[in-house]
Amino acid sequence: MNTQEFNLLSKGRLLSGFKLCHKNADTHFKTAISAADKSYYGIANSHLILAVEECIKATYFLQKIFSPEKKINVGQIFFSHTEKHDAGWGSCKGIIEASEVFLNMTYEVGLKKIKDPKLKQKLMDDFREAKEFGKRLNTIKIKSWWRKANQNKNRGFYVDFKNGKWITPHNSISKRDYLNSYAIVGSFMMVNAVIFDFNLIS
Repeated sequence: MNTQEFNLLSKGRLLSGFKLCHKNADTHFKTAISAADKSYYGIANSHLILAVEECIKATYFLQKIFSPEKKINVGQIFFSHTEKHDAGWGSCKGIIEASEVFLNMTYEVGLKKIKDPKLKQKLMDDFREAKEFGKRLNTIKIKSWWRKANQNKNRGFYVDFKNGKWITPHNSISKRDYLNSYAIVGSFMMVNAVIFDFNLIS
């Protein structure tokens, strides 16, 4: 999808795009957790990177939903892994700040829309957790993470031979690498999850 096609999408299709990207991100996220449980940290880390790519795409859909009159340049975001990573690093703070705005707006809607006391309590609990995840991004050194994301994604999936030695998903990505990625990607996932789970922008 190019910029012109993106900006011509109806609200319904933008909403579908957000939901589909979030679902796909969630699939990659859960796959990462399953792989990490078996100590396959390379593959797990790669799936986390794929998950955050889908989170970034989802955020573009959110931006257009909340600002329909604004023309948004999506560049190669739907085609290029590297561009998604550049967008993630180049506007990470902006994306999180924008997501927090969306989160606050939908939270207010949810408090009015949801009548069931238990569901409303779950919304409040999830909202607080999402806000905490968002704050964590300000304490994590993520610049180098984004710059190495595509390289580390490939290292987590494939076997290579370089400088006279074999490089495999098992020896190039550590548990610590995985946990660092989990903290960063989890922040994106939680912010989008509250909006998605409570269907607050339908």
